[in-house]
Amino acid sequence: MSKDIERLIDDLELCHHKAERHVKLIVEAIASGSTDKGADTREEGARHPAEDTWQNAIDVLSAWLDEEPERAAGLSVGPYSGGELSAMIGEHTPLKDWQVGQAIRKLKAASRMYSDAEYREMVEYPEAYADAREFRDMTAATVIKDTRDRDPAEISLAAMIDHLQPCNWNFPENLVIVLKAINGDLAPDKPFAAHARNVCWNPVAGSLRITASTLRDFCGDGNVKGFNYTMLQALGEKTPEKTRLARLLEKKISEVFDPNCLPPELEPLWDRLESLEAMQQPNVELRMSYFPWVDLFYECEDYVRGGIELSVDNDKRRAGIGMFDSEFRVCAVDHEIDGPGLFGALPDEDSVVKVMEAFAAEGVGAAVEAFEKLRGKRPGGE
Repeated sequence: MSKDIERLIDDLELCHHKAERHVKLIVEAIASGSTDKGADTREEGARHPAEDTWQNAIDVLSAWLDEEPERAAGLSVGPYSGGELSAMIGEHTPLKDWQVGQAIRKLKAASRMYSDAEYREMVEYPEAYADAREFRDMTAATVIKDTRDRDPAEISLAAMIDHLQPCNWNFPENLVIVLKAINGDLAPDKPFAAHARNVCWNPVAGSLRITASTLRDFCGDGNVKGFNYTMLQALGEKTPEKTRLARLLEKKISEVFDPNCLPPELEPLWDRLESLEAMQQPNVELRMSYFPWVDLFYECEDYVRGGIELSVDNDKRRAGIGMFDSEFRVCAVDHEIDGPGLFGALPDEDSVVKVMEAFAAEGVGAAVEAFEKLRGKRPGGE
């Protein structure tokens, strides 16, 4: 059965919208030594809700192309209605019609819901477009000002359509970027994500970094940034085969989500905290922590995007900041003082900076006082 688990690890796509679920199933397989998951194990006729979204996208684009907007009524792709998506494309032109047709063909082929659908990548196979050379060349020459892993980058519209995968975690936003680019908006305000490109923005990145750190800890590696205690317990007794498979999975995850890197959303907060005078004291250490205060943080159903930890006097006092989908959460504790310390949510980066500055300079009491002033209520209260 180890070969079956190895195959799951080899086939794991961390850009997939179900990547976190797939990793969890692999960890469970490593723990039990067996798996019934993999290719061709899906029940016949079973349909994932995401496939309805993919079909909606195809139907909305087809309605626009056929100039029958009423067919898009009531359809949506993520937060975007069919009408909104159609409006993003604008008025018809021969080039737009061809490009939207390409997007439809790509989605049909990539979704695997259409057995006869085929698509040839415009960038890789230009010779396949001999009958539409002008449109293909104009699409390839259309350049979008994008970012790649936070750095300025360019990508052609042809490459975007080629990589418009409906199973990608960022599919609705990717579709919007493509449709706006077809209509001439070549400076999107959000990055285009494809395969490993811009996967650092995936909201499950923090969770998967924690998983990688947990697997490192299970394998006996030191200097981990934190771990998921529940996962560690579930892995059970360490064996050579479990360790081998855990290392394979950890390597696969860490190649994409480096446990030693902050998620991009937390970099501005890190820079602000690092520049504070209170952080310059020799007894204060600022460090990454993807799993601060395990029991408290994982009561929240939101994704943990990442965390920062503040240590004073070699962990005699510790404070943690976790970034979730909806808010920052802060914890602070003094191990030499009885009492619950501080645990609660803050709405913005400015509030976090003030509370952490008070903690570093004066301790938990000052952090609690700052928290109460900012929130107008007791920590953890409603």
